[in-house]
Amino acid sequence: MFEGTLFHVDMSFDNILDVFDILEDPAITDSVGAEMMLALLVETQHHILPPIKRFELLGAIFHELIQETMPEVVAYDVQGNPIIPKKVEGEEDETLQQNYSLSHDAGFIYTSFMQAYHIDLHDQFGELHWNKFKMLLRDLPDDTMFARVVEIRQRKLSDIKDAKERSHVKKLK
Repeated sequence: MFEGTLFHVDMSFDNILDVFDILEDPAITDSVGAEMMLALLVETQHHILPPIKRFELLGAIFHELIQETMPEVVAYDVQGNPIIPKKVEGEEDETLQQNYSLSHDAGFIYTSFMQAYHIDLHDQFGELHWNKFKMLLRDLPDDTMFARVVEIRQRKLSDIKDAKERSHVKKLK
């Protein structure tokens, strides 16, 4: 429910992953990206909202359902479209920093779900809910490739005393 209107939101994991792909694509402008994300997430009635309200709806979906943070809006252009500051290449944002990427690590995630749960994620398109996917991803056993990759990325090189091991971990990262 958003401002008195009930919107059906498609929360299948593959749909949410597509939303993140749009969010991460630097070639897609903010207003076009917001429209693309809403088209994936919400049935067509979101078009009845003015552009500012559409972006607020998208923010509410992220906050309430996806539970990830949306980039902050700093201003609106003359047409009412949100302007989101672009991240500078190489700039680190520790609050959003993760040790994995849903898109870049998709292969590791896929094989780890097969290994641990015998779930073929391709067969789950449109079926597996985003929240269930997140819980299964979070709880993957340590012997899966995805869990090993995350563990390597979490290791701090400064904590490794042996120069040979530090070099090896640096190469793996």
